[in-house]
Amino acid sequence: MKVAIGTALALAFMLVLPVAHASSSEISFTGVTSTYGVDGSNAVAIDEDSGFLASGYQDHVVIMDVEEQSVIAIIDVDRTVATLEFSHQGQFLAIALSGSQVDSDTIQIFDLHAMSLTEKQSSANAYPKGIAWSPDDNLLAVPNPNNGVDLLRISDMEIERSLTGGHNTDVSCIDFTSNGGHILTGDNSGRIVMWNADGSSTNKQWEMNSEVSSCSFDPTDTRIASLTVEGQLNTMSFAGGALQNNMFNGGSSMDWSSNGAYIHFIEQGTSPTIHSLDASTFEVVESTSMSHSSTDLAYQENQLGLIEKAFISTDTQHLAIYGLHSLPPGHGEAGADLDGDKIPDTIDDDDDGDAISDVWDNYCQNTGNVEDCSRLPQEDRIRNVEFTINSTHFTITDRIYLNIGLSSAIRNLSRTSIIDDLQLSQDETGLFADSICANTAHELKIQQWSEAITLSEGQLSDGMLMCNVHTGMTLTAQNDFKSHIGFEYIITYNLSSPPSYPMIVSIGEQPVATDASITHLAEMHPIAMSIDAKNAEQAPWVLWWNVDGALELQLQPEIEEKKPLPMTVLGIFFDYPILIVPVLGLFLGVAIGALRTKNSLGMDLDIFDEDSDEEVNQVDIEDSIEPETEIDGDDVLKKVEPMRREDKSSEDGFNARSKPEVPSDSLEEARPMARRRPRKASVHQDGPITTVKRKRLDGKGEPVAKKKTTRKKVISKQPARKTRRVVTMADKVDEDSPSER
Repeated sequence: MKVAIGTALALAFMLVLPVAHASSSEISFTGVTSTYGVDGSNAVAIDEDSGFLASGYQDHVVIMDVEEQSVIAIIDVDRTVATLEFSHQGQFLAIALSGSQVDSDTIQIFDLHAMSLTEKQSSANAYPKGIAWSPDDNLLAVPNPNNGVDLLRISDMEIERSLTGGHNTDVSCIDFTSNGGHILTGDNSGRIVMWNADGSSTNKQWEMNSEVSSCSFDPTDTRIASLTVEGQLNTMSFAGGALQNNMFNGGSSMDWSSNGAYIHFIEQGTSPTIHSLDASTFEVVESTSMSHSSTDLAYQENQLGLIEKAFISTDTQHLAIYGLHSLPPGHGEAGADLDGDKIPDTIDDDDDGDAISDVWDNYCQNTGNVEDCSRLPQEDRIRNVEFTINSTHFTITDRIYLNIGLSSAIRNLSRTSIIDDLQLSQDETGLFADSICANTAHELKIQQWSEAITLSEGQLSDGMLMCNVHTGMTLTAQNDFKSHIGFEYIITYNLSSPPSYPMIVSIGEQPVATDASITHLAEMHPIAMSIDAKNAEQAPWVLWWNVDGALELQLQPEIEEKKPLPMTVLGIFFDYPILIVPVLGLFLGVAIGALRTKNSLGMDLDIFDEDSDEEVNQVDIEDSIEPETEIDGDDVLKKVEPMRREDKSSEDGFNARSKPEVPSDSLEEARPMARRRPRKASVHQDGPITTVKRKRLDGKGEPVAKKKTTRKKVISKQPARKTRRVVTMADKVDEDSPSER
């Protein structure tokens, strides 16, 4: 019955709350805390009543003032701090160190009244991710090495009782109800269990899909919320029923708002974000993008229960601070103000607005007067605004520069945002630009510029905002403490009609920083103005001081100079590169036609033969002549050596061969000679064309004319019929008896 009444009261309370929108409490990056000599911030906690902020590092715990971020105390520890938790009364700070199951000093207690570390210590599991104080601060719940929870008495750090039997893995989160009657625990496997205060089970448990990073009761003890490391967010009723659920890209540091209307948590992943959700509908009420690692969250709320100031541990020496931008000290006070930022020069740290502190400002334009250094801005470090106009669009590039201290801190935060390699990659720079752009009110900034600009013809409409980091981040050295981060907003408008010249662009006032914009951290005055318009004369660079009032930029039509014909042709090709294609096609066609014509006329193209080829061919021809054979009168085959050619040349270029003499008495019985057909001379592998003038490939010497090789004329004869004589006995007798012949 009490549970039902509590639920009804909670619902009625939320119904009467004012409706909150994202614009009611926008927060964005405002700066960092700097504590030298420590590194690797992993845990953070805040005590709103006493105004203490505690941050845990690898071997230190630092306690600071919440408002001033000044260091109050530094506590030396010998291991990495896993968790920090202030007691409800603000007297103690519980410090949980990572260690082993046998370490007896894993849990330590710091006394904030005495500002000293007490001797009260106890053991816990190897990595105590979650600890919790009881409502009366008499008990401290810590995870034990046996997959359970020990309730320690603060008076002597002895175990009051233990919660065992509900988990099979290490406990990762713990919470008490506001009256201390129930305890909620979650473990690494995803199991959530509700216990009675005496340690007995309530038989209420829930199974999630991954390790539970946070779990807690709402302020009215009627609902339960849980968040896993994979990003599963669930709410359940106290009775055990499911209410709402949603999935995000990882999650940590979830908690209810003080009025129970919202749930605040960090969404992990490639783009860390602080979310504030409506606890009843899970609609995102407010989101703040971050550009660095985010391991833990501590925050302060406004009257609606939304975050107005947040401190994020970043695994570096800094805590990142997010909140509402406030007016700087001295704003609006009377006094001389050179740069026009409404801060008197006697208070302003940067009189000339060039993002360089007056103490370190040595840019004097070679005047030799040291006093002028803080009064003469360095042109490439002041705010720079460039207008770009074409026939359809009007683009504004608004560049700002951060001072060297803030630039160095942002680089340190971003170095480990994606990859822990201490190098600033392009992806990490892009993450920073995206986070800053996401926290900027786009519509307000677009409207701000469109209202400030007046054109003599036409008007601006349908603006679109983009963000970019143009200097000072990517590949900047870790020990670089002098480079400024240059950030730019790029706003593009549609033009109602193409511009015509002459034209006047009037800027009524210098736009100031918008809500949740990083421009609150930069010098906004004076402005270096420039304009670039197509088909218009280049306008001169203008240094626009805030006290000068409105600014008018005049554009005159561009005077076209008569160019010579070759330059005109080249200009056409530059403007229309596609025309190069048909010209190249024409040249290619002419080249192919010339080559084909050359081949059709029979021109010799074999220019790569060596001079020795003719000698090889000549030798082959001579070697191809086979010895001749003839049959004598006695039918005895004799070899007749071929006659060697004489070095006589006839008019037609052939060498004559002398005929062998044949005896007259044997002409009748002479038989035709059996002559082998001469073997063809081998043709060189480079082709039959061997009559061209050859050039040496190395370019040395004069061209050598190839000797003309001629074939010997062969007189074709009627083939003689071959007969074989059969020798008989009578023939032998005749030979033996010459006298009878």
